[in-house]
Amino acid sequence: MIHRPVGNWKVMFHANAFLADVQQNGLRGRDKLFSTNWLMLMVQRQFGRQGVMFRTMLSLEPLTITKRKPPTCPNW
Repeated sequence: MIHRPVGNWKVMFHANAFLADVQQNGLRGRDKLFSTNWLMLMVQRQFGRQGVMFRTMLSLEPLTITKRKPPTCPNW
């Protein structure tokens, strides 16, 4: 988590990431290594009584969860 002023702008950055390794046996089980993650960015600036703010929240999960399915749903 980072909160800083950059010139007249306030900048905020939050991030979180977990690495998971799932080991499943049996006919329907399979092993999978993936990451659950997100990051939030915000910039804000005041102009007198008015202000502007830009916010976004992103995730890299589409790159880390292959075949677009979590490991606990092998029949999707």
